[in-house]
Amino acid sequence: MNQPREKSIFIVNTAAYERVLFALSLAVAEATLNKEVNVLFGHGAAVRLKKGLTDRMGDETQGWIKDQVEVKNRDENFSKVSDLLDYLCQMDCRLFVCRTSMELHGLKKEDLIDGVSQTNLVEFLNEQARNATKVIYV
Repeated sequence: MNQPREKSIFIVNTAAYERVLFALSLAVAEATLNKEVNVLFGHGAAVRLKKGLTDRMGDETQGWIKDQVEVKNRDENFSKVSDLLDYLCQMDCRLFVCRTSMELHGLKKEDLIDGVSQTNLVEFLNEQARNATKVIYV
């Protein structure tokens, strides 16, 4: 009898590029280990799911980090947020965005990258985080 896969949950609430990149790197690592991965983008992080803005560095990212990432982005081996989102989708991980955060940022469903489901924190915790072996908040 097959045992259910371990489940890892990531709740990302910041739009800071380096923190989102870190959280998604951990999520990709968990998925590579054949774990079920669900990622919720809330509060500021919701804007990372807007088409054309996944790799943008806004005011929430510190200046020295912006400089370093701009240099690293010239390197083909440096993963960007958009790359990690693509990897997660290819590995059948589930991406969610908080509806309240969408409203806060004026986002509509059609503004988001493909493959994102809408939810709210309570629904996410009740439906996706149940039986999770890891819950990681960034």
